[in-house]
Amino acid sequence: MHFNIEAEQALLGHIIMDNDFIMITGAEEEDFLDDNHKKIFTYINSCVKNSAPANQISLTQFFESLDLKGYIATLLGSINCLINATETLKILRELRYKRELEEITLYTNEMLSDACKNSQEIKESIIERLEVISNKSANQSVSFGKSAREAFSKEKVISISSGYKAIDGIINGFDLGDLVIIAGRPAMGKSCLVANMALRLAKQGNPILFVSLEMKADQISKRMISCLSSIHLTKLKNNNLNSQYEFEAFQNAITLADSLPITIEDSGGITLPKLRYQIKKFVNRTKGKVVIIDYLQLIKHKTKGQRVDDVTEITNTLKELAMEFNIVIIALSQLSRAVESRDDKRPMLSDLRESGSIEQDASVVIFTFRPEYYLERQKPDDAVKLRQWESEMQRLKGVAYAMIAKVRDGQCGDAKLHFEGEFQRFSEFDNN
Repeated sequence: MHFNIEAEQALLGHIIMDNDFIMITGAEEEDFLDDNHKKIFTYINSCVKNSAPANQISLTQFFESLDLKGYIATLLGSINCLINATETLKILRELRYKRELEEITLYTNEMLSDACKNSQEIKESIIERLEVISNKSANQSVSFGKSAREAFSKEKVISISSGYKAIDGIINGFDLGDLVIIAGRPAMGKSCLVANMALRLAKQGNPILFVSLEMKADQISKRMISCLSSIHLTKLKNNNLNSQYEFEAFQNAITLADSLPITIEDSGGITLPKLRYQIKKFVNRTKGKVVIIDYLQLIKHKTKGQRVDDVTEITNTLKELAMEFNIVIIALSQLSRAVESRDDKRPMLSDLRESGSIEQDASVVIFTFRPEYYLERQKPDDAVKLRQWESEMQRLKGVAYAMIAKVRDGQCGDAKLHFEGEFQRFSEFDNN
């Protein structure tokens, strides 16, 4: 058993003499194994939270209620064996983590003996429990001075380009720790836009983790090759290249793809613990700063509660992961059908489907919008109106907008882009 009663006694004795130690170090009940020590710590902690004294005199009655008359003197006497209270807490916490790992080992053996559990379920459950311990042991505190120096250090990477000048001109790029939501109705090109962002950033040498929950890796790859080669996506899908130019363009695109640091993870039904594991592995292996998720509503939740509550937990976790690993997470989101029932098809923040806390958790929200798509479906029968419609269709051909609807530290606005659906490509808009 991972237990040190002398260390527990000495630390409790120190806490009785210095109640502020709890607030300064973040000591917790779980750091103690002995049941009475847990009760003593919890009582002292409640006194501290209520600004009540917790000293030898005020604690006497509580100790007597535990049938521990005289034990307070034992704890105070143990202080003589204490060299450094903070180091003693570290020792107790290390023992605590070993006990928790031992519990996971027992739990794993129970799961393995359960014929109803498959290996994937067991693995994800173990990862989730291990990550809980990992999160507890990580010390994220930093002094203001150090934080300020790092924030203004010229060598420190503090933002990542979106890959588009038109977007960066409005939001100044994405800050590390940002959760970026890109949302749109079907056919608005949201998946295409993030695939193009991945290509543009990868060309600049940025490693990218592309987590696809909707398409397989080969489908994404074909779309990206179409973009790089300017070969119609349908031709690539049907393996129908019929000119020397297309063969050469295809080979050049494949060669370029080999050099781009893009990792595609296409295991459907991914859970939050598994997603965290994939991100951690990616960051440790590549030092990458960008993770793309297509799309967040397809992340598998461990419980089947209200969908709004599930999405809330998913976006909360994504934001936590972005901050924990100091990366940018770009997550796609669906929009509700409310857009289709309005005359003005431009999306709004209220259109975020099953929104939960999407808007609240996101640092940046971008909507993809192609007015050409909606106008195309409003072709009139009247000859005069038809000419006006054709003129407007010509004006809007290929026009797309990345509508920045929320920026935590910046301004909102619409970035005008050029969309080529046949090549699955968004490019900078040329006003000429």
